[in-house]
Amino acid sequence: MKYTFISLFSFLIFNFIVHAQEVQNVDFTFRNNSFIITYDLVDCKNNYMYDVKLMMEGKESGSYYPINTTGDLTNLLCGNGKKITWSPLAEGKQIKEDVRFIVSISKSNKILVNGPNNAIKSIFIPGLGGLSVQKTKLPLLITTGFIFSGIQAFRYNSITNINYANYLNASTQNDMNYFYNTAKDARNKTYIYLGIAASLWATDIIYTIIRGNKNKYNQLRQNQHTGSNWKLNVYTDYYSVNIGLKKQIK
Repeated sequence: MKYTFISLFSFLIFNFIVHAQEVQNVDFTFRNNSFIITYDLVDCKNNYMYDVKLMMEGKESGSYYPINTTGDLTNLLCGNGKKITWSPLAEGKQIKEDVRFIVSISKSNKILVNGPNNAIKSIFIPGLGGLSVQKTKLPLLITTGFIFSGIQAFRYNSITNINYANYLNASTQNDMNYFYNTAKDARNKTYIYLGIAASLWATDIIYTIIRGNKNKYNQLRQNQHTGSNWKLNVYTDYYSVNIGLKKQIK
């Protein structure tokens, strides 16, 4: 759901509040020795994912960036009701003053091409399809593993051919046994590395299809908006008091 806020009255107590354009409705509660910070990520660009950072600001202590945080922090799509949890005691901090929390965009990543059709790219270059649906280390590892396995399979196949040729030309039984066993061992290793390469290839195709379908679903959900209504909204902290109307688009 997307929210649009029209301010009717704003009284600034200490200073102006600067909100990142994509982050709205930041609020928090304190429960079980932890802060639960909620926020909405709205008005995002198409085909982008976001990382956010959390800052606490106190009247006396100033700004502080929490470390031991969990929740909706990285690889985020647009949406409401996102949540970050922070336990100050885990960092040796005791909060004894009025504070507020600011959530802001720290990084944006463009989803190159979202859909599962990118699996076609993986057929030609393993790992390329995975990189197209999400920038992670996994596709790069798959590509590296595939290349390494392919090189090893080629090397052991060459060893197999050389030793088998030597086996056919050997003049003693000992030499025949040695070259034959060496060729057999190299052939088995060739099959092993070919199997690894094929498994990595299939893994990338499956990963691309699954991740691509997930991206496609998220984008469809993000773009589905039906109906709207207005409601009175009152928000206050020690910095400001805001009274206005909030438009909710489902």
